[in-house]
Amino acid sequence: SSASEVDRNVLPEPGNPFTSTRRSAMGGDVSVRRVSARLREIARQTVAIVDLGMGNLRSVERALTEAAGRAKLEIEARITARAEEIAAADKVVVPGQGAFRDAAHALGGALGEAIRGRITAGAAYLGICLGLQALFDSSEEAPGSRGLGVFRGEVKRLAPAEGAKIP
Repeated sequence: SSASEVDRNVLPEPGNPFTSTRRSAMGGDVSVRRVSARLREIARQTVAIVDLGMGNLRSVERALTEAAGRAKLEIEARITARAEEIAAADKVVVPGQGAFRDAAHALGGALGEAIRGRITAGAAYLGICLGLQALFDSSEEAPGSRGLGVFRGEVKRLAPAEGAKIP
């Protein structure tokens, strides 16, 4: 049979991209698994949650896993401080709380290079709090400490408006 015959005989089952209905030569429909375990693995997105030694990593991991489940996405969320795991990830999340100086120190070297490499390659990046600030060159909070330098500029403290409290 030709490729076009096979294509006409394979119909995706509604609501499930991993199965199909194949029309047999005898005219009946037979449900078969279309995607092997290897293709499922390829479809799974890896998310590196970068461990800078600060931040609530388990909460971020649980939130990502829960959100992916609700969206019916398969992800493998992995907390890591290993540059090679970050370099291999499809998506990168950098949570953080604490001082810019500490984050800048943690991002110096191979860890920061891996994150910059993934951003340059077009991987999705989510910076939470300090993880977002770290994308800039520097912060007035920690003179002399260098951020990732993805964005040019310095993170500035917000000037409080009258009656507004800034955490």
